[in-house]
Amino acid sequence: MSLKHGLLGLLSTWEASGYDIKQEFDGFVSVFWHSNLSQIYPELAKLETNGWIQSRLVQQVGKPDKKLYQITAAGKEELETWLSQPPELPKRKDTFLMQTFFSDQLSTDEALFQLQTFERKQREKIDEMEKFLDDTLQGIRTRQAIKKRIVVAASVYTHAIEQEKLHLAWVKNMMVTLEKARSIWMMTERSSRLKSLTDCF
Repeated sequence: MSLKHGLLGLLSTWEASGYDIKQEFDGFVSVFWHSNLSQIYPELAKLETNGWIQSRLVQQVGKPDKKLYQITAAGKEELETWLSQPPELPKRKDTFLMQTFFSDQLSTDEALFQLQTFERKQREKIDEMEKFLDDTLQGIRTRQAIKKRIVVAASVYTHAIEQEKLHLAWVKNMMVTLEKARSIWMMTERSSRLKSLTDCF
């Protein structure tokens, strides 16, 4: 995926400002793509230059004019072409997994502390995600506005929550594994010391 197709996807169902789009990236979209305003606005300008979106200025009382963007027929064609391409398996980058992979360079206590810190943050993240999903779905039920985009988005977001829970379960298992391994390493080290002392006599 590229940012331009994410923007086309968001604008495929509604007219939105750059701020509105950023709110979407902070919500449902955050589970598969991150972006900030300094990236969004230049990309919107490129899309408009390509003729894939168009914009209009809306006057606001006591506020600066607001620019709203909407997709064009050419933009819809580009989006549909991209959506029809065979899906690619994601190429993952995970700083924490890399840190854990090389954590043999830390003491066991330090490695466990890193895992415990991550576990706490992961729990907080999952709680926030579940609250966001519950609040969003409750709002949808109140408005009785169940649409195809909402159903798909909620499913994707639920999948993301389950993935985060699996990650949390792995961290817990990793801590248990390290604790068990530490006991074995300590026993091995004691045996090695005893053998060294025995060899001296």
